[in-house]
Amino acid sequence: MAHVSWLTIAPVKGLALVEVDEIALGRRGVAENRRFYLVDADGRRYGLLRDGRLALVRSAYDAGRERLELAFPDGSVVAGQVEVDGEVA
Repeated sequence: MAHVSWLTIAPVKGLALVEVDEIALGRRGVAENRRFYLVDADGRRYGLLRDGRLALVRSAYDAGRERLELAFPDGSVVAGQVEVDGEVA
């Protein structure tokens, strides 16, 4: 019999995985997983292949408050409400 050992998500693609107690699996997957991603100055995705240190940054997203938090290895934290600037594609 198969069983689930643990569940992880990454609210921001390419950042550290976060263990969760439960997830809601919908037709399009897990809404909280990879909801955001990083881009460079040229608008290209910026991820682990370009900078492995990103795996040390932990992200948390509170969908109800639309608040994203990034915790860095040095202990600093950046957080704020998500605001959309233009059309989401």
